Amino acid sequence: MKHIREFYMFCKVAELETHGGQGPSDLLKDELTQSLEELEALLKAKDEEIHILQCKKAEYHEMEHERDEAILRLREMEMRSSELERRIQNTEQNLSNSLEDRDRMDAEIQRAIEILDIKIFDLNDLRQSLVKLLDK
Repeated sequence: MKHIREFYMFCKVAELETHGGQGPSDLLKDELTQSLEELEALLKAKDEEIHILQCKKAEYHEMEHERDEAILRLREMEMRSSELERRIQNTEQNLSNSLEDRDRMDAEIQRAIEILDIKIFDLNDLRQSLVKLLDK
């Protein structure tokens, strides 16, 4: 509000000077000069603020670009992770199937061994019986 008042006073003085009115007093000139200096300082501060904001804007765009790249890498990693999880599940299923097959084969081999043991025992009994018959 102060700056608007000072600008208004500056315009009035300029108007008086252009209409041939009496020039402003030294006090008014000093006040206007001071107001002008303050406005120039304010303008300089605003220019600096604009420059800082432009730099921040550039940094923001760079960070936004980095964020977009990170999101892309994250999505790629999620896809890769999903693919690896699928492959692990398939491998686990294959392993489970292989273990079941091995257990079935082990059971069949064990049954075959038991049958062979019985056959060997029966053959041994038969041999002993034949030996006894020969000895008689």
